[in-house]
Amino acid sequence: MRIVVFGVSGRMGIKVVEQALEAGHIITAFLRTPSKIAIQHPNLTLFQGDVLVNIALPI
Repeated sequence: MRIVVFGVSGRMGIKVVEQALEAGHIITAFLRTPSKIAIQHPNLTLFQGDVLVNIALPI
């Protein structure tokens, strides 16, 4: 399953990403500052942006 997760740099968001990756899902992590995330995984794509700006996600 493909999942977009917002708020990944927070305590709950990072746990959601970790568990989803362990379950084999493909994750797009949407966050303002990608350098805050130390996780690297073939199924993880970091997307830098601001939820208040209207854009199209590349999924």
